Amino acid sequence: MTRATPERIALVPVVLGYPAWVSVTDIAAELGTTRWFVSSVRLGLRYRSICPELPRPGNQAKLRCSGCVQWVPPAGEARGRCHLGIPEARDQFFARGCGAFHAAS
Repeated sequence: MTRATPERIALVPVVLGYPAWVSVTDIAAELGTTRWFVSSVRLGLRYRSICPELPRPGNQAKLRCSGCVQWVPPAGEARGRCHLGIPEARDQFFARGCGAFHAAS
């Protein structure tokens, strides 16, 4: 297990600043760190006490496109769709490429 060095601690808010659709591999390469570090931060497995107010993108698996304010419900025979035009959007799933999710009230 890797120690929590000041350098790693400083990277936590940087990692959490990336949109959810940016891959772990791309973030790790850009920051010069390991995929394991980036993944564990994003999933909230490590370093949870650092910047607890920032959402962990790994938690988005529980979201559904149909729970977003941008979701247009089905009408007639047409399927529901994303108002922003994200092609991966589906009623029961969360679009991987979406960085604009806002929960409907």
